[in-house]
Amino acid sequence: MLIDWCAHPVAHLSTTKLGCRPSHPRGDRRLHAELPRHISETYGMIDETGQFLTGYLLCRICYEKEYAIYNATKSHQQNMGEYGGEVMDVDDENTENPRQLHSTTNDLSMADYQMNEKLESSTPESFTGSEDSDDSEHGYRQQQAKHILNKVFQALSITPILDTRNTGALKRDVTRAIQGIRKLADELCHVPSTKTLKSNVTLLTTEENVSLIDGLTRLFDSSDYDDQVRLLTLSPPTWGRVQIENFFFCNEWQSRRALEIRGSFGILATPTNFSGNPRINPLLVDEIQAFYQEDIISRQTSNKKDVIHVKKQPIPVRFMNFTVGQAYAVFLKKLKDRDSLESVSRGMFYSLKPKCVKILKPHDVCACIYHENFDFLIQGWNKMGLTKIESKMLISDLVCHSPTEECFFNECRQCRDNQPSEYLKHFLNNQISLFDDCSWMIWRKSVSSTEKSNGENSNADKKILLQKNIGSVEDLLEEFDCQWKTYVKHSYITSQQSSYIKMIKDQADEHETIVVHMDFAENHTLLAQNEIMQAHWTNQQATLFTVHIKTAKEKHHSLIIISDYLAHDVEFVHTAQSIISDYVQSIYPTVKRLNYVSDGAPQHFKNNKSILNLTYHQVDFGIPASWSFSATAHGKGAVDGIGAAVKYRATRRVLSGTTSDAILTPEDLYKFTQSDSSMNVFYMDQKRIKNHCEKYQLLNRWNRDKPEGWINQIRSQHQFDPVGIKKVRCRLTSTSQITQIDSLID
Repeated sequence: MLIDWCAHPVAHLSTTKLGCRPSHPRGDRRLHAELPRHISETYGMIDETGQFLTGYLLCRICYEKEYAIYNATKSHQQNMGEYGGEVMDVDDENTENPRQLHSTTNDLSMADYQMNEKLESSTPESFTGSEDSDDSEHGYRQQQAKHILNKVFQALSITPILDTRNTGALKRDVTRAIQGIRKLADELCHVPSTKTLKSNVTLLTTEENVSLIDGLTRLFDSSDYDDQVRLLTLSPPTWGRVQIENFFFCNEWQSRRALEIRGSFGILATPTNFSGNPRINPLLVDEIQAFYQEDIISRQTSNKKDVIHVKKQPIPVRFMNFTVGQAYAVFLKKLKDRDSLESVSRGMFYSLKPKCVKILKPHDVCACIYHENFDFLIQGWNKMGLTKIESKMLISDLVCHSPTEECFFNECRQCRDNQPSEYLKHFLNNQISLFDDCSWMIWRKSVSSTEKSNGENSNADKKILLQKNIGSVEDLLEEFDCQWKTYVKHSYITSQQSSYIKMIKDQADEHETIVVHMDFAENHTLLAQNEIMQAHWTNQQATLFTVHIKTAKEKHHSLIIISDYLAHDVEFVHTAQSIISDYVQSIYPTVKRLNYVSDGAPQHFKNNKSILNLTYHQVDFGIPASWSFSATAHGKGAVDGIGAAVKYRATRRVLSGTTSDAILTPEDLYKFTQSDSSMNVFYMDQKRIKNHCEKYQLLNRWNRDKPEGWINQIRSQHQFDPVGIKKVRCRLTSTSQITQIDSLID
């Protein structure tokens, strides 16, 4: 028995009629007289007569699709007859009958929509074979697309599609059709024609136009704020503010500004700030804020009360070492030295100061006596109404033009005889002479021990007090000369060590050298709320040893060691170094060296015992180390902020809670601080320190080697690099070319 298969010419090309389960569907719909002719014209001849025979059958899906296409085509032909059936020319700018194409494309689009809707609503049971592949569906859609495009091309007098494999010609014809449709739409909307576009723009395909638009949006996203405003001026003239915002995802101010600029200056005009203040570079803003927080410009407080909160996190306050004007001058010199084209006004420089950096200091302590006394002399000179001077101006004018280390250490033959008194005498005028009165402040001992008539050595003999001196201008100049050599040397060491410590922290590498900045914080007094009067003078204390580990320019670790061992000595430091070394090597096993940084406190850091232990560092802890010291009274750093934050949290916990929340012992303080995940907290009691000293036999080491007086003028040295056991290379500054090697010989 013969089977009536679906006779559609393209819908089932990949199906089979053979086998026990053929995939080709059966035909169950007979065709009326007009539908076979329509199929034959659309898909071509399928038999020797050249016609799609009336007796052929179609499956339900194919029948419904072809019937919908036939009705749409018939309706289109009727509409064409109503308007005369004229065909337009794409290249003719004075096109007539614009509704012809509109009707054609509208009907064809509606027919295609109806076919797709019917196809999507069909159930799987509609397919007799139930296994039609994606290839047949794709071929069917291609034929439908070809049919619709040919109808559009016919209305626009474009050559119909004959071979779909010639994609280049097909894309060109589609582009021509789109241009024709746009011309008709412009005629309907009364859009005036423009001749501003270049001729080669009309040759772009749809894909190329999409690619260009995508590239424009990517360029907009990667541009800075002002350049984005310039690019927005390229938007079409018919676009308003809202459409620009929706397409480019910009803000309202940018879209408004772009429309104003395009209306006044044209496309791609540079935005002009009519207030006269150009917008500052965001990178320069970040650089200024980082500059304020450099250890040279400001110091971090160690006071637990000097804390501000940022996102509920306590941030220690920094106090400036310079005035804003001095810091501004230093920053401008920094820009000039690197030949930067950037500039910033003094007002803008001040406004960019971070909130955590304060200018006014409520009670500044631990200041440098050398800098303070010399600043007092400068203030005494400046208040006389003569030419204003600064310490940096004096140094630059009295040393060589290209100074070396010898110039600052008073060893240069060319400038060592220059004195500030001779330099300042040139600024005296007829109104002020050397014998006029003046006054200045100074820090010095109140009464010398040699001046005591009774010979008793009281505590008052050693106390340094702030005094007011009244004398002549000549006395002031003599005081300048007395302090000059010491101040110049100290100023140079301060500058060199601050720059070197900043450099090694910026160059820290977890695979090479890690910088460990450490210091003792002031012992924390363990308070209690509602404390009785008798307990005020007998409060227990806890030692806080703070550590700031720098492993990269933007990466660091904060450590704090809490102990009930209140003596700040070498034994404590060596035990803390063992904890630090174990911590660093456990996280960064490939690190090659540690570089310790600290102040020059002689009782626990800068002494012969600590430097002797430094030569044993690789033997004791398995990693070599060096030690860099800051200048005298200039050792403030991030470690001070760590101690301030810990003491602030502990004090706030006690004072805001009940008596049961009191922190009574150093171990309680350790447990409370350990709850903060941002810090690594360790507890080191007296027993652990004692066992550590016995393990490494520190007392025997010091008694055997007797390091007292080992290093010549150890207080003047600021860099120590071990070159072997009991052998170390010392430098006056970390960058000094003059070195001395001190060696302990058994």
